[in-house]
Amino acid sequence: MNIAMFGYCRMGFDNLCWAVGKFYEEFDEPVRFSCYQHLDKLIADIGRIEFDLIFLDVEGLKEKLVKISERIWCAGFGGILIIADRNISTALTGYAASASGFLLKPISFQKVRELLEPLNKRAFLTVRSTEGMINLKLNGVAYIESRNNCCDVHLTSGESYIINRRISELEHLLDRRFLRCHRSYIVNMDHVVGMDTDFILETGERVLVRKKGRADIRTTYNVYFERLKKF
Repeated sequence: MNIAMFGYCRMGFDNLCWAVGKFYEEFDEPVRFSCYQHLDKLIADIGRIEFDLIFLDVEGLKEKLVKISERIWCAGFGGILIIADRNISTALTGYAASASGFLLKPISFQKVRELLEPLNKRAFLTVRSTEGMINLKLNGVAYIESRNNCCDVHLTSGESYIINRRISELEHLLDRRFLRCHRSYIVNMDHVVGMDTDFILETGERVLVRKKGRADIRTTYNVYFERLKKF
């Protein structure tokens, strides 16, 4: 798991790394932290590092929060954004910034755990494998295919796993990266490189697009794609 932290001093960075690292130890999930003081550097790295989580320490930057978050989203970030501040009123601004959570400083493990536990469920899909139940990162999901009362989750790595949920249930659990483009398919638009009658993925695979409403689906994808290009 890749986690970025923006605006933290050295002590704040160390404290948050300790608390977040301790939380993910419970899931046997290795974590790599990157700390940023300059927004342009973070934006540039979003293009080359697939961050799962970004913490924004906006103490003293509340008035710029929405603009900062907009640049992060437009750079192609598709993970979980968390706002941190000493002022609880900043939490309301966080909603306008499309943040998934708010961390009230000073940092403690209990606060981090209470914040990440529900969010962690939204960053992963729990699926069945030959080794039992495992968690798959949503960032690595290319598309989802309906199979009667369950679904096949296809990864960018070429692997696939079964999840015991209907596609209609998954549609409402997934974030805006994921588009229901067909009765039997949901596609992760972050991994789409083009569209004709179907979506074409980075892997060369094709995902069906329903004929009825195809123009609306194309528009939805184009708007998403143009937003990614903006910055």
